[in-house]
Amino acid sequence: MKNILFACFLCVFIITCKKQPQPFTVGAFQKIYDPSVNEREDWYINDHTFIKGRDGKYHLFGITGTEPKDKTDIHLHIDSSKEKFLAHATSESLLKLPWKKETFPLKAEKLYGESYIWAPYIIKHQDTYYLYYAVGNLQKSNLSKIYMATSKDLYNWKRHSENPVVVDVNARDPHILQVSGQWILYYTTNSLQHGGYLVVAYQTSKDLIHWSNRRIAFFDKKNAVGSESPYILKKGKDYYLFVGPRPGKTGKMYGTEVFKSSSPFHFDPKNKVGRIDAHALEIIKENDRYYVSHCGWGKGGVYIAELFWK
Repeated sequence: MKNILFACFLCVFIITCKKQPQPFTVGAFQKIYDPSVNEREDWYINDHTFIKGRDGKYHLFGITGTEPKDKTDIHLHIDSSKEKFLAHATSESLLKLPWKKETFPLKAEKLYGESYIWAPYIIKHQDTYYLYYAVGNLQKSNLSKIYMATSKDLYNWKRHSENPVVVDVNARDPHILQVSGQWILYYTTNSLQHGGYLVVAYQTSKDLIHWSNRRIAFFDKKNAVGSESPYILKKGKDYYLFVGPRPGKTGKMYGTEVFKSSSPFHFDPKNKVGRIDAHALEIIKENDRYYVSHCGWGKGGVYIAELFWK
């Protein structure tokens, strides 16, 4: 009897631990936006967001800055403290070229405690657009904050009077999802007040302004730094967390891994279902088709590929 029970347990264990098949494939990436066009210097786009405006156009917002002249090891020469503007570009459709470069919608202002502006994410609720972005001081990362600004047209923005809306250790890379009548704000932060691991935390809200205490959605001890740029997609009854940078075949921290969960509040590192060779990706759904974006230092702009679900 014990042998039978052990055999049953072993079968269940093997089935449970079996690697889950990747539920999607990704097409070829094509460049849709180059911020260096008509500029004297080369520019890049990093963490970014897409939204379709009431004007019928697609709007792209993102971290931006000038590329270093020495590109032999670009990560050693980038100065993130100079990322003081948000890029803005528009197009009549997602894949229609060229995208038009718009004026910077926001600039880091010392008056508001902004030494840089990072990682925008925008949602539309009722007749208002809400822009969440990270600000702070690189010398005092434990004081990083997430601010919010609002707009009626995606061109003119007003910072909210109750900023910051989130204060946490090294908080950045906000992402918003609405579930069962409440809003969930996901972001990258540290597991401890001083140091620790990078984790994906979340807070909840009923009004997009006042947020709860933080809780942890994703914590991977085996990859202490690969928990940035979280994007959560609900498809069917399941939720998918896209997060990176994660180690690739060469061992370098690059690309995005995908984790599946039945709950939007917890993602287990063991439930990895896929990988996409893209940095700080965003998912865009147009009609019944899905697209995934790619960007980064030294990449020359923003790229798009179709995401095919099996």
